[in-house]
Amino acid sequence: MFLNKEVLFKKRIELRIDRLIVYLHEPQKWIVQWYYGYALVGVIAAGLMPILLPLMVADLSHQLSWVGIVLGFYNVGLLCSFLWGKLADKYQIHRFLFFSGIVVLMLVGFCITYFNVLWIWMVMAFLAGASVAATTTVATLFVVEYNPQTEWEPRIAWLQTFYGVGQVSGLLMASAFVVNIRVGFMAAAAILLPALLIVRKSIPKQKMPHIALSVLKEKLLKITDVHFIGSFARVEMNSNTLHFSFIKFYEMVGSIKNKTTTPFGRFMVSWFLLCFGISSFFAYLPVTLKDAYTVSPSLTSFIYGLFSAAAIILYTYGGKLAAKWGSNKVYTSALLIRLAGFTLLFGAYFIPFEKAYIAIFGFILLVITWPLISISATDLVVKLSPFNKGATMGLFNAILAIASVLGSFVSASLQHFLGYASLSGIAILSFGIAYCVVRKVSVKTE
Repeated sequence: MFLNKEVLFKKRIELRIDRLIVYLHEPQKWIVQWYYGYALVGVIAAGLMPILLPLMVADLSHQLSWVGIVLGFYNVGLLCSFLWGKLADKYQIHRFLFFSGIVVLMLVGFCITYFNVLWIWMVMAFLAGASVAATTTVATLFVVEYNPQTEWEPRIAWLQTFYGVGQVSGLLMASAFVVNIRVGFMAAAAILLPALLIVRKSIPKQKMPHIALSVLKEKLLKITDVHFIGSFARVEMNSNTLHFSFIKFYEMVGSIKNKTTTPFGRFMVSWFLLCFGISSFFAYLPVTLKDAYTVSPSLTSFIYGLFSAAAIILYTYGGKLAAKWGSNKVYTSALLIRLAGFTLLFGAYFIPFEKAYIAIFGFILLVITWPLISISATDLVVKLSPFNKGATMGLFNAILAIASVLGSFVSASLQHFLGYASLSGIAILSFGIAYCVVRKVSVKTE
């Protein structure tokens, strides 16, 4: 009897070990070598750039209004995703666009700190954004056009996970480079050199049978949340599915006007306000926390990276909450948490005593809530939409992109005329209206 139990126990242990081995080897099926080079792109595009670029403009020009303008042109460059995707499909220049994006981004990093002229910075910021758009767009196309459809979801999930890890690493690295921004940009450019070497031999060459663009957008956008993995705050608009953002946008504008009073229309208004508010604040992120709250840029970058990494676990937990309570409750709760974070930042600006700790806590609330928003918002827009899923996700990302660009430009005027408090103030107003618009929206009513 005892021997039988001992044998059974050993078999259970062996079975668990076998399952663990299979689990550990599972990613090897979906991960290819060029993903590591793509992670290095994430270090620059989503980690170092959002911190170092605003600091550079503020420190070198001493014109704070220029920060929002330069960041706005960077975000305009990101809108080129659709153009790059169309060119890649039409002329089969995937590899050229991918390499060119990395090379141009590297050149911008080497050169940008040697100028102190607004229009040159605007051009370089645009080129940097367009380069990031080229690499991120083509990276997704490498997956969907060079692999069977059955492999798209796990491969894209791992692709974005690598990008997210790169982002977190870049944010942590930025905390060391804020003391010498020029060295930081040089290091960023140098990091892209091994990225070129890694991807040169490993990006795919043999293409799968051609897939019509209409079929591709319909199939790919059924993967509703993988493009949010590892994305936070203002860099959330760097998702690869921006390639499909405007495919149906103009066709749908007329019909959307008639749906603004529906649950779907109210949600999309709320989504626009959310993206606008967060972009207005994050355009000046390190500069605001340094000048208004005496939080050093190195500490800002470290906290940003640390809590972005910690928040990744909320993707799984957020999915469980959405399944248990409903996506609308998770979404509105996350809106309230972010609203509380902005309220703390706004209030701390006016207090006469130590304000850094309050500002840091408010900033942490902004960072950790993004996974909850991304999961619940993606689920809500699909369930509420009267359109097909492909067109819906295209519109969803188009609104995100447009609101982010507008928020960056508006923040320049706000900061110049009303000061730093106006950045958290406009975010409070945007999030407050967003909550009121969507708080009674229910999936069941659609």
